[in-house]
Amino acid sequence: MRVRSIGYLLLAAGVLLPSGAIAQDPASDLPARRVAGTQNPGLQLGVARLQAGWPWEAVRVFRGLQTRDDSVPLPHLLMAVAMRSAPNRAARHCFDAMARREKAGVADQKLVDAYQGYFGVTNQPELKDARFQRQPDQAKARKLIAVLRGLASEGSAGWLAGELAELESARLSDPVERTDEQRLLLLQHHHALIKSQRAMPFMVPGYQQLLAQVVGDSGKPSVVARVPRHPHHQAVARYAGILPGFAYPDDLLSIKGSKDQLQWQPPLARGFDLPRGLGGRASYADYRGRPLLIVFFLGFGCAHCVAQLSDLDPLTPKFRAAGIEVVTIGTDDLDQVKAARQAADENGVDPLHFDVLCDHESKVFKQWGVWDEFSNEALHGTFLLDGKGRILWQDISVRPFEDSDWLLAESQRLLTAWK
Repeated sequence: MRVRSIGYLLLAAGVLLPSGAIAQDPASDLPARRVAGTQNPGLQLGVARLQAGWPWEAVRVFRGLQTRDDSVPLPHLLMAVAMRSAPNRAARHCFDAMARREKAGVADQKLVDAYQGYFGVTNQPELKDARFQRQPDQAKARKLIAVLRGLASEGSAGWLAGELAELESARLSDPVERTDEQRLLLLQHHHALIKSQRAMPFMVPGYQQLLAQVVGDSGKPSVVARVPRHPHHQAVARYAGILPGFAYPDDLLSIKGSKDQLQWQPPLARGFDLPRGLGGRASYADYRGRPLLIVFFLGFGCAHCVAQLSDLDPLTPKFRAAGIEVVTIGTDDLDQVKAARQAADENGVDPLHFDVLCDHESKVFKQWGVWDEFSNEALHGTFLLDGKGRILWQDISVRPFEDSDWLLAESQRLLTAWK
């Protein structure tokens, strides 16, 4: 009797699989990006991104600072502030800041103390801690604001306390109402950012809400239906402002004519030409004209990747029934893929039902942006392409995307919307 789970192969090899799919947290699972300058300019940029409503992008900055110097508390403390929508993770970062408190000056120590009281952290939080399942209430927020304003009055060292006081005050106030012209300009900036970064609209906080407001009722159903969704990038009440630190083009054109022209335009895929793990080669041209799901994974030695493939494999017939071919691209070389297949055969494990291509030197990973330039490592990536080669959905992260049932439904929805 053959075992219908590639996860068995990893268990037989002594690799422990995760107990279940781990939901992504955009605040911590997105790849870090380098920022200009050192500690103080980096802190300023990160706080500016927080104030503009971009917590995920702020975390990228703070993670970069923490990687450069992990002995100081502020990067950890500010990651806690940015991650407060994930209270357990915020509490753990607050504790990390507390553990580094003595390495800081007096002003920074007072900031750590202020947020320690706000988050209510007294000892090391557990990975899943019942004490930290909700964000601190408004009473704690008002007390924090009072403390921060007091620290801001203590001279030049209080600049960060003053900025954080404004940030916390803005969180308690009603969202700023923008005019139609302001919304249109903001949407143009977001589209410029998305195009430049080859990002998905759900990476922009509040994008779908903003798009619906700009397009209006006449074009809303068709335009909004084409916007990709993500289960771990939820809609927010406040949409983001202009992203600080991004070089927007100087020639932002005012969009005229039909408001349908405002819709997001998916980027075109870059293609690939790689050896198949079990012989032969495969290129994007072999699949052209058909919708395609491409999964970039870190080889059969990555337990999370194998869990992702194990989750995806049984759904391959359903993807094909929907007209979607499935192909994976891994960092293993040919010998490693063949060894994994041999081990599967010896242990009675059914083979995978999709192509496994080898990109051992990660050239295609880099071309597709599935690469962390800060740590110089390959990332996990999942892409949905339509028959015209447009990328309708993608996920690039330090974690693999493991919700294959959700992705099948979203793929069918998007392919219908973009016909």
